[in-house]
Amino acid sequence: MEKKSQINWGGVATTALGIAGAMAIATFADSIIDALKESNLKSKSKEYYEEMLKAHPALKKQDPKVVAQYWASLFHFAPHMAADPLSAGAFIRQSIDRGFPDLYGGPPVDTYSTLAGIQKAVTDSRQSKSRFSEAATSAAGKVMGTSLEDIAGY
Repeated sequence: MEKKSQINWGGVATTALGIAGAMAIATFADSIIDALKESNLKSKSKEYYEEMLKAHPALKKQDPKVVAQYWASLFHFAPHMAADPLSAGAFIRQSIDRGFPDLYGGPPVDTYSTLAGIQKAVTDSRQSKSRFSEAATSAAGKVMGTSLEDIAGY
């Protein structure tokens, strides 16, 4: 008489719960790292603004309120671009020189789409394959597959 193999459902459940816990911890770690990066970026905002004014002294001759408004907008939509004094100053100078403050009260709407796209591209390139959750998901798949094979007797 052939022996029927029985699946150890307790082992399957334990493995699945362990993997879910590891993935939750990895996701939490990702969010902490993101918050720390954002906090560090915000803490350097004044420094970035001053560096931009050094790189573009012509901005000191503009209305400080307008320059500050453009800076705040740039920093909000593309903080990585704002961290670069040359690109930040060029964005503000071009916007002012084109008359955007008088014509529209700020940059045209499509400018924000461009800024958000730049921010996304920089963020995506810096995060590729460095996230804990990606590593945890990959490892979890391997562990789950191996565990299920062991449980099934393969």
